[in-house]
Amino acid sequence: MKKAQVTVFVVLAIVIVASVILVFTLRTKFFPATPEKVPEKLKPFAQSYSLCVEDLGQEAVQVLGQKGGYINSPAEEQENEFSFGSTLKFLGENIPYWFYISGNGLEKQQIPLLGGMEKQLENYVEENIGRCDSVVSEFELEGFSIEKKGKPSASAKIKDDDVTLRVVMPFNLQLADSKARVDTYDLKIGKALGKSYKAARKILEAENAQLFLEERTIDVLSLYEELPSTKTTLECFPKSWKVEDVKPDLQNIIANNIQFAKIKGTNYVGADPYFELDAGIPDKNLAINFIFIEEPFKLEINGKKEGSIRGEGISNIEAPFLKSFICLSSYDFVYTISYPVLVSVYDAESDYQFQFPLVVSVNKNQPRKPQDLGDALELEAEAESKICDNKLARESVFTLDATNSEPLKDVAISYKCISSICDIGSTGRGAQGSELEGEDAVLNAAFPQCLNGFILAEKEGYAPAKQEFSTNVDGQSINLMLKPLKKLNTELILIDEFGGERSLRSDESALVTFLSEDSTIAQTLLYPEQRALEVADGYYSVRVQVFKKKPLSLEATETKKCFSVPASGLGGIFGFKQEKCETFSIPQTELDQVIFGGVQFNYNLEIGSKRNIILYSLVSPEPESIEDLNAVIADISLNRDSPLFKEPELV
Repeated sequence: MKKAQVTVFVVLAIVIVASVILVFTLRTKFFPATPEKVPEKLKPFAQSYSLCVEDLGQEAVQVLGQKGGYINSPAEEQENEFSFGSTLKFLGENIPYWFYISGNGLEKQQIPLLGGMEKQLENYVEENIGRCDSVVSEFELEGFSIEKKGKPSASAKIKDDDVTLRVVMPFNLQLADSKARVDTYDLKIGKALGKSYKAARKILEAENAQLFLEERTIDVLSLYEELPSTKTTLECFPKSWKVEDVKPDLQNIIANNIQFAKIKGTNYVGADPYFELDAGIPDKNLAINFIFIEEPFKLEINGKKEGSIRGEGISNIEAPFLKSFICLSSYDFVYTISYPVLVSVYDAESDYQFQFPLVVSVNKNQPRKPQDLGDALELEAEAESKICDNKLARESVFTLDATNSEPLKDVAISYKCISSICDIGSTGRGAQGSELEGEDAVLNAAFPQCLNGFILAEKEGYAPAKQEFSTNVDGQSINLMLKPLKKLNTELILIDEFGGERSLRSDESALVTFLSEDSTIAQTLLYPEQRALEVADGYYSVRVQVFKKKPLSLEATETKKCFSVPASGLGGIFGFKQEKCETFSIPQTELDQVIFGGVQFNYNLEIGSKRNIILYSLVSPEPESIEDLNAVIADISLNRDSPLFKEPELV
């Protein structure tokens, strides 16, 4: 390692190493739920991993608020000339409407349930917890031996003022002579998701009953002179308008009025009672705003979406000589209007914002019909709970061995729709007398009807297969290719700074990780104790870290770490960010082993008949200081570009 390179990475690497070792030591929110006491040396990992899990929970809670209680949106209906579709496109996000007009003109509601929101939180953490593997890797760089002992599971409970999250992710930890098992992470996310969601439901319930927004839209049509309306005037020549010219004027007027709408009993100043909707929410910590969305905006006047509209000249005067002095004009314009409004519920106490869109609908100068929110929620709860029970689409799944395209029987098939995973069955020989009779490995079964769901296939000895598959059409078939897992004996060769090659010495070890492109295969070996690598053909991200038993003292330091978080107040509505910084005190730490080499690269693994793989990793002189250690860590992701680096060899 050149001194110039060390200098370049010193500042950045100090922060990285400090974060890895003890950056979260002052956080006491995490307590491992295990009968075995966690030694002090191992607590930094537990605290750091807990913070990563908490970040996932915070993200999920934030997304639920920004997307109206949905992380995974329901099956989407597309917009057409008569309807809005089932989601609002707003600032790059698709937010499901809580009330909308479907393509066949039906009024529909899709309000999330608390239980469904909790399930989405749990799924989000379970599906994204792999991002916390970076914490594992960082601590492995510091000499920790970390072994996963199972799959993650999460449970969430949404309360009025916070969200509790329990995540079970078992690890066996070891650092020198300290050992422990860490299993459970209990976290509390201080955001008023439950209270905000309940307030949102009350607002929609009040709007459905009182048609507050529709009534004020109808009032606009007669209160503003610049809009064509129903009236009679003393005009000899009736006026005419173009529908396309009326539209922007009407949009501006509605937007100017909507901004004054408030919820009685919440946090606002000086609202006119005309603009107050009583939703039974006496909470001054809540600030609620109605935001007019300009498009899509659907408008018809006297059945016309474009072109001219005109009043009629009339006269009831019989005497011909008076008709030239007395003129009357009649205007009778009938409007059909629909447009979206985004309702924002902001809790100042927890700095949390929940929003949902709805469609305001006026049909021929009349408001839409009142809706019963309770009935809609009951029906939705029943539908959500029976996704796996209502299997209406009959599909055929064929499973094959990817190496020879031969039928592969006894493959377990499941189907993921939104947040539900449904067991479907397993593939076997086609039933005698059926159209699928034969030697093909096939499962002909009923699936839940779902757009953009995923079909999953698993069989012992094979890598799992996952493929997007919509089941909205009956009678489809799909072929799933499963790749067999093969065992490779691993050998690691070290390359020094002069190009010399050697094997590991007795006081050296390495951590070898293979992660497949689709994340279905993740293998980690503690070399040389573990050498058997079980993988399938495909693209992998490969990482090697090389360690040496050597004491190294890290001096006490202070470091400042900054995070980008959603802006407080209404700025969060528009996705603005603000910087939040914390200063951490890092006490002196004694290491009993150090990292002195490694490499990270992408590799297309084609095993064929090979049984062994030789990996190569660059190493540097043994680090003697924190600066040397930082430089080694910084070089791991760069060593693949070194002229000394060698690709793996299959033999």
